[in-house]
Amino acid sequence: MKKQPRDYQIAGADALWSHVHTKPGTNPLVLMPTGSGKSLTMAMFIAGMVQTYPHLRFLSLTHVKELVAGNYRELMDLWPTAPAGVYSAGLGRKDVHAQITFAGIDSIRRNIGRFGQIDFVIVDEAHRISDNEKSGYQKVFAELRNRNPHLIVIGFTATGFRMGSGLLTDGSLFDETCFDLSSANAFVWMVQQRYLLRLVSKNPGIQVDETKVRIKAGEYDEKSASEAFRDQDILERAVDIMIAHAEDEGRRAWLTFAQSIDDAELLADMFRYKGYPVEAVHSKRGDRDEVLEKHRRGELIGVVNKDVLTTGYDDPRIDLIGVLRLTRSPGLWVQLLGRGTRPLWTPGYDI
Repeated sequence: MKKQPRDYQIAGADALWSHVHTKPGTNPLVLMPTGSGKSLTMAMFIAGMVQTYPHLRFLSLTHVKELVAGNYRELMDLWPTAPAGVYSAGLGRKDVHAQITFAGIDSIRRNIGRFGQIDFVIVDEAHRISDNEKSGYQKVFAELRNRNPHLIVIGFTATGFRMGSGLLTDGSLFDETCFDLSSANAFVWMVQQRYLLRLVSKNPGIQVDETKVRIKAGEYDEKSASEAFRDQDILERAVDIMIAHAEDEGRRAWLTFAQSIDDAELLADMFRYKGYPVEAVHSKRGDRDEVLEKHRRGELIGVVNKDVLTTGYDDPRIDLIGVLRLTRSPGLWVQLLGRGTRPLWTPGYDI
């Protein structure tokens, strides 16, 4: 059965439609919380535009293959005959002639010359776009503007700001926010409507001594932060606390964020030693997809990750999150916790 869009998803697509028709030549931003269904809003807008203006070409960009696949799938579910393709090395597809292309930025940036003229670029997780002209996104935009000076760039994100530079609309790319559900009041409304879940924090009674952690480029230094976790015996104590909460409350799908790859492997070892099937996923592990599929099937009760599942990972089963890493970035903190805000609409599952 085709997924029915929610009222705010329709409103978001309508706001974007209105913006591009009333404010041509400007680059709009759409702010929607993690788990609220940005991909369906994006799909409705693309479908409406291409069906109304059959000459338009769209390029949808993001940074991880899971988001590329999810955004593509959302459009095809909405419009099964959409003239859409995928360009992603991680997904094993390199379509260059589709009218609507869903691509990974790392796969496409050195091959953008193969795509010809593009009218609209939509960037999911737009807060990752750097203002540096030498960055991957900016190089792609510049190349596309050489072919089409009227190129429109649309950004979708849950966090419309960056540490150190402020609002995304204060930068050189995005002109204004045309739809905003990122406020505290909007989030509370979505929880009240049961579109999102309310997160409940637990005080573990332990705290890392941050005075021993160096700051590097505005963020906690990974090596010294990892050493602080280990020197203060935080990791094993945190594992025991997570297990206790999970047992007391019947939690059965755990997700843990680690400070380093070594920490991720160590934490997974600790969980397994205590009798709980948990695996680590990170950039050096080639069987990431297999591990995550086992987690979704319930063969693993948990996964510990290092910078792999912060964005683009959609598993509504997640009911326990452990954050064993430090960050000074409010945006990253929102992304981490957003992995647990999706409700699971399954009979008998109490949310």
